[in-house]
Amino acid sequence: AGLKIDNNSSNLFKGCTSLTQIDLPEGFDSIPMGMFNSCTSLKKVTAATPLISIGSSAFTGCTALTDIPALSKVFSLGISSFEGCKNLSATVDLSSLGKISTSAFDKVPVKVSALNTNLASIGSSALSAADMTLVTLPASVKIIGDGAFTSIESGAIKSSAKFNNPVVLPDSLTTLGVNAFGGVKGVSEFQVGPNLETLDRRSFPREVEKITVNNSEDGVVLKNFDTDKDKLIFLVQSITTGDAISDESGAKTLQEAVSEAAAKTDGGTVTLKKDIKLAAPVTIPAGGPVKITSDTDVRVIADKSKKLAELFNVADGAKLTLAGK
Repeated sequence: AGLKIDNNSSNLFKGCTSLTQIDLPEGFDSIPMGMFNSCTSLKKVTAATPLISIGSSAFTGCTALTDIPALSKVFSLGISSFEGCKNLSATVDLSSLGKISTSAFDKVPVKVSALNTNLASIGSSALSAADMTLVTLPASVKIIGDGAFTSIESGAIKSSAKFNNPVVLPDSLTTLGVNAFGGVKGVSEFQVGPNLETLDRRSFPREVEKITVNNSEDGVVLKNFDTDKDKLIFLVQSITTGDAISDESGAKTLQEAVSEAAAKTDGGTVTLKKDIKLAAPVTIPAGGPVKITSDTDVRVIADKSKKLAELFNVADGAKLTLAGK
């Protein structure tokens, strides 16, 4: 009846060191977990039907592998799927992947030709030796994991990805892992969007000359930076004053103003005349409706040293409206 291969064929050829080529038959579109793990002589894989799924560790340790089927239809790529395929320098289209799993191409010198415009995350060590010069990071990426573009073993850099200069991190990015770009060479500038919550010097190469941040220093937590050596440029001015609603002498704090407004049966409007930095959340008490507005662009932010979980605490029975610019 011949050899039957299906989704239950995990680890089927694992450790088969005499296997040099595999031709996947018509209708076979998914490679199970570990199927060719450690097939160290495997050089070429072809597929009669476009692949849509590759399981975890499917080709881990296939050190001779140089030719693989197109990946443009693959929407699921497991952890460590091609990890350690050190001779795989093929051009790969990853435009169907919503996420790139941990160590998917760890220490693999593939050339990435396309990424999904809805890509949400790039896992730790996912593309640690990839050539990324044909692509930009999509505006959808929220998470870049530890060592995503750098492979580090025993404290030493083993491989790193290639990028055009400058590297532009999308505005959508909220999390950037340690050593994400740590070993990347030839990049002198990184441009960081406004939503990154923590900026760690260890995420970037030692040789980087400039990091431009589309935020104020108030808006991001900095770690491991040397202010005398590292050139950080913040595009948004920091807020240097406190929680008063204007610069006028004797101006009420935001908390005092909203409490006064809520104490009125019909409520009241609090108009902000300046940026405000809060050391504690503003409590909106039960009572009349409170409206906070402004006639100009103002910001209300937390003092980052206070690590506030929220800016406003709306009590039961309270009513709050935010309006204006």
